[in-house]
Amino acid sequence: MGRHPVSQLIFSLAALALVAESSSPFNITLGSSISTEPNQTSYWLSPSTNFAFGFFPMSSEYIIGIWLARTKTRTLVWAANHDHSLFSDSYSSVVFNHDGFFMVHSVQGKKAKPLFNVNVSASYAMLHDNGNFVMYGLDSNVIWQSFDYPTDTILVGQALRPGHSLMSKCLKNSSNGYKLSMQQDGNAVIYDVNKGDQVWNSATSGRGSNISLNLDSNGHLNLRYSVIIKNFTNGEERFKSTNGSIMYRSTLESDGIFRLYKERIGNESESSLVIWNSSTNGVKSSEHLSDVKLVETGCFGGAIAAVAVFLYWIRRCCNAKSQEDNTECPIQEV
Repeated sequence: MGRHPVSQLIFSLAALALVAESSSPFNITLGSSISTEPNQTSYWLSPSTNFAFGFFPMSSEYIIGIWLARTKTRTLVWAANHDHSLFSDSYSSVVFNHDGFFMVHSVQGKKAKPLFNVNVSASYAMLHDNGNFVMYGLDSNVIWQSFDYPTDTILVGQALRPGHSLMSKCLKNSSNGYKLSMQQDGNAVIYDVNKGDQVWNSATSGRGSNISLNLDSNGHLNLRYSVIIKNFTNGEERFKSTNGSIMYRSTLESDGIFRLYKERIGNESESSLVIWNSSTNGVKSSEHLSDVKLVETGCFGGAIAAVAVFLYWIRRCCNAKSQEDNTECPIQEV
């Protein structure tokens, strides 16, 4: 018995949609490769070219990861391996082989290793415009995605789920590492890994077992499960300008502070701007003096503004001293 014409049409359209999706010019197809070899392509780009996936240069070495490709800082936002393996030779490569697995080839003659811990072969992959690297199966189902394995950064649309953590840079080479854990009791907590001490928490313990930490495209950083449990930021108006579009990222850094950054995409003259950090316990702040606004509300308001500026400079001086006392780590460890 044949299909109903309407059913046949729906089936045909669905099949065409799958074919179109799997044949996008931005897809990474079987047999594709990137390499550190001179005059070879060392990364794959997202359709907007805002993100890149591949060999991120670290002086004379490389790390496989995802980074912001069109900002002044070129910030690394994700790394492929938890041990942040560095590749020092000039002939390392990542090959998406015809069996459907991403393999890393480093030293000549050494056996290739899988880049991702997956047991199912993929048909194609893609680095999306939100910075998510996704592997797809034959029917375009998601086999693996980088958003499920954050390192030290949460990007827009990404969630830190219960039982998952962010790890600060330098954890492998320094005793001053920090971990941000989204706990099963609904509390987001930053720990000093070396001392085992808790240095910050979201004060949401007991609010639920399925709460996740989320960041949206307007700069809202919050804890939510179906509904918002706690807002850390008020968010900002979404806009674009001739100076480039805006995007956000939240990063746990080597000083143990979780910061929300505003990034100007397409404008390499502007640095990242911190618009919130965990040391303020959720009160929106800025680390740029130009964003400290004095509100003229009489003597009382002026006094409050003066105190705010004074505290700002105290914090800046303390941060500067802290940075002088710590060795800068060249890679973002997890």
